[in-house]
Amino acid sequence: MATSSKSSSSTGQGSHNTSITDARRGNHNHSAAGTAIFIGLRPLSPIAQYQNLYRGWGPWLLSKIGASTISPMLSTPGASLSRHLLLAMSTGVTAKHIYWVLALNHEYFNPPIASLVGIGHLIFDTVASLLFLSPKTSALLTGPYISIPGTGSALSVPITLGTAMFTIGLLMETVAEAQRKQFKSNPENTGKIYTKGLWALARHVNYGGYTLWSAGYMLAAGGWAAGLFVMALLTLDFYYRPIPGLDRYMTEKYGEQ
Repeated sequence: MATSSKSSSSTGQGSHNTSITDARRGNHNHSAAGTAIFIGLRPLSPIAQYQNLYRGWGPWLLSKIGASTISPMLSTPGASLSRHLLLAMSTGVTAKHIYWVLALNHEYFNPPIASLVGIGHLIFDTVASLLFLSPKTSALLTGPYISIPGTGSALSVPITLGTAMFTIGLLMETVAEAQRKQFKSNPENTGKIYTKGLWALARHVNYGGYTLWSAGYMLAAGGWAAGLFVMALLTLDFYYRPIPGLDRYMTEKYGEQ
């Protein structure tokens, strides 16, 4: 679901629609309303996922569309730990986004885009929870299982791999943005493009991190098909929409750099 249209010159966290991102790229005005809306909306996602995973909202939603629910949930290996991990993912992304909008973003982030991103993540996380709770799609039921030392529990391979992808991807995206922010905050670097740190690895390393954690999240919830679908969708989306416009902008701004 869309949160990142970011680059080595833009950290706007919004739709991947090029027309939207181009309209605000280079606009460094602060939108207090956009920031307030974003901070207000983002915590709704982990709150909703807690209700979905622990308080019966998820099974109720599935019943409304004629789908069944894993039952009894706690009889499945690693069920409790897996639910904790999914809730931690939703909470972790929310914390990262609030940190981003307060400390890292320097592009115009208006109320409509803030609303779109907040609602988009609520939908994405809810879909992940529902896939996890459905016996036809749940990564919880996809063996083999890997024992977790010292816990007496086990996780399926998709949940284990998805958790690793999520952790690496979220750290990659966050660290890359923090490195760029520090570079841009130095007046001596005005007019220069940042190519060190994680940005020495790839031109769009933050897009890579975003794709990795998003696919990992969905893999840990809905298994192989869901994880591969999200990875393919985001890869194609980045390639055909924000990246071409971003490359044009960067070429105009930085030239030979």
